[in-house]
Amino acid sequence: MEGTPTRPATLLRTWMLQSLLVAGTAMTVLYFVVGAAATDQETGLARDLAERASYHVFREIEDRWLSRHPDRIVPANQAEFDELERLFVLHRESLEIERIVWFDDKHRIVHCGDFALTGVLAEGDEDLVRSGPGTVVAKLIPAGQRIHGGPISFEVPVLEVYVEPEPDRVHERLRGHVIELYLDATDVVQRVDASRRVTLLSALCVGAALFVAVVRLLQRAQRQLTEQNQRLRSLSIGLEREVEARTQELIRTRRLADVGTLAAGLAHEINNPLAVIGASAQGLLDRLRRRGDALLAERSDFEEYLRAIEGETFRCKRITESLLSFARTRPPTLRRVDLRELAAEVAALMRPLAEARRQEIAAPAPDAGEPLPVEVAPEEIKQLLVNLVSNAFDAGGAGQQVEVTCGRAGDHAFVAVRDHGRGLSAVGTERIFEPFFTTKPPGEGVGMGLSISRQIAEMHRGRLIAEVPSDGVGARFRCELPLAGAVAPQPEGKR
Repeated sequence: MEGTPTRPATLLRTWMLQSLLVAGTAMTVLYFVVGAAATDQETGLARDLAERASYHVFREIEDRWLSRHPDRIVPANQAEFDELERLFVLHRESLEIERIVWFDDKHRIVHCGDFALTGVLAEGDEDLVRSGPGTVVAKLIPAGQRIHGGPISFEVPVLEVYVEPEPDRVHERLRGHVIELYLDATDVVQRVDASRRVTLLSALCVGAALFVAVVRLLQRAQRQLTEQNQRLRSLSIGLEREVEARTQELIRTRRLADVGTLAAGLAHEINNPLAVIGASAQGLLDRLRRRGDALLAERSDFEEYLRAIEGETFRCKRITESLLSFARTRPPTLRRVDLRELAAEVAALMRPLAEARRQEIAAPAPDAGEPLPVEVAPEEIKQLLVNLVSNAFDAGGAGQQVEVTCGRAGDHAFVAVRDHGRGLSAVGTERIFEPFFTTKPPGEGVGMGLSISRQIAEMHRGRLIAEVPSDGVGARFRCELPLAGAVAPQPEGKR
């Protein structure tokens, strides 16, 4: 009785693949999370720098532009534009700023490096709209990406920063104005990439260490599973052997009990031939004493008595041999036999018990139909049939008949025993084969006969079933066994 073997190698491969998938997912998430955190950190530093630079620009505008042009802010001509451009160029070079754009409080461009755009209203710039007093709006733009979908792009990554100063920190004429700075973000991107690489390398090292640990744990689990399977397999084999030994012991015990039952019926049967033998022997002795040599003339009478003695003696011999053959314990050996012959032998063995109970047993003759070859241990199948016939005798009463029939059903041969007793109840049909379950009165049975019979049938790759006859009278027990050649029997010791 061995179950499906566990495959530790398959489990190990599955767990390793799952571990790799989880580790890969975790490292990917960690890579992007750390990258985003590093980007936010570096962007924050650059944004603070841009904020300080924007206030510096506003102070320069206040000192060097508003003081010289108190009546206006927007350059009126190219000369004024160039003057303002020189101021912005100075700051761009000193602070590494790629571009500076100045917006007034109406979001019109005051200066952006192109005189043609001076005074143009900036439309569709969401970051400009989101700016407010004291706020800083920053966004990292990769190299080559166009600014707001327009013609402007940079060869290096830039940080676009909008700064609207706090009202109390700038001149009243600059309140609501916004400075847009484009800072060179090459160093920012490099530091972010370096952080990502360090994080990825650390994650790979940690993942490799965890993977090695998981592999070692799984290998240990594999060894434990293998050892556990071996222990379970050894335990299963031991239990199978113990169950087989106990089953054989129960069969032997039941057989001895049946021998006692049969002996009671056979005693009556043997008494009859013994009485004939005794009477014949006594008659011969009396004649020899009374008449001596004169008896030679009565030779025919002597021969008749002697033939009677011989016949009845051999009859007793056959009866006792049948009983001894049934009671004898032999190692179960599979042999090819005719199921009809086994049924006929059991019927002959049980007939004296039937006569003692004033019952009848009807069984087919060994040559009454086609042979039913089966490969079985004959003594065990006889034990099964004796159990069924004995139960049928117990279920019926005086004057009733027990019927033994044989036949073929597909690739199986069957032998059935039917009684005309009280039949099977619903509970009895469901539990009839349970050990120690019996429908007999207390003291008349222990409930092991049918349980043992079913085990015998199953050990021969067959089955034993309880049926209710079509006329609803009594019960029928049907044992089906594979025909020889239909199903290969198991070797001895594995049945």
